[in-house]
Amino acid sequence: MIEFLNKALAEKRQWDIIIADPPAFSNSKKMIEDFDLKRDLIILLNKCLSLLSPSGKIFLSVNLRRSTPNVEELETGLNANVTDLGNRIIDEDFKGRKIPKTFVIYRIN
Repeated sequence: MIEFLNKALAEKRQWDIIIADPPAFSNSKKMIEDFDLKRDLIILLNKCLSLLSPSGKIFLSVNLRRSTPNVEELETGLNANVTDLGNRIIDEDFKGRKIPKTFVIYRIN
């Protein structure tokens, strides 16, 4: 995933919408290094911000059992505007269950 973002950065690609739903941890053989969401989230999102068009949005879903990031942590690490979508996107079938935290991230222009 980081390798894909690095290649897209080298090619100067841009997107209007980026949907990021990273795993909590991955040590896939396709990756150069392992990925730990708690450790690597800000790095991943900063790369995504670099690929975002000026008026674009990143939709982030984070499914961590412990230490889920909050708006302030994300805004500080990213220098971006972050909105917690909270309970606004929960389907009735999932009320009362632990669901992933969901954020929308905008560039600061």
